Amino acid sequence: MLKRDEMERLFRSHYGTMYRLARGILHDDEESKDVVGDVFARLVGSDMLPAADKIPAYLLMAVRNRCYDIISHRTVQERMRRLYPLDAVASVSNAEQKEEHLLAILQYAEANLTEQSHRIFRMRFEQGKQYKEIADELCISITAVYKHLSQALRKIRKHFNDNDYDD
Repeated sequence: MLKRDEMERLFRSHYGTMYRLARGILHDDEESKDVVGDVFARLVGSDMLPAADKIPAYLLMAVRNRCYDIISHRTVQERMRRLYPLDAVASVSNAEQKEEHLLAILQYAEANLTEQSHRIFRMRFEQGKQYKEIADELCISITAVYKHLSQALRKIRKHFNDNDYDD
């Protein structure tokens, strides 16, 4: 592990370059600062450190990878929003119609989705769990959670659109 004075020296000498790289990728000041902070936080807790001559490249690669993770997460969230716009349910004016519609969705999901897709669907929309929480709890990848949810939502949407279900 790095000593405190050594970590401070690394921080002072590389922060500007790391921040500029993150800013160039993310186009967001605060998020860029967070990324650099995350990289240093991981470095402090890490037992494996690169050789001294490779630390600058290591830090920049860590910043780049963290930025790509953030962008990837944004992309998944945007795709989910497009797959199932929440305003479709919110546009229902009558509370009884809303409840009836949601009940019909839940019944259809229970009867027509695979066990795993149904479990993930309920965890996400009934329990309000995040993708990572679901993935950790079920010991699957976040990508698998996304695929199950997108498949479930596509199937549900197709069923209700094909049957002209009146919102």
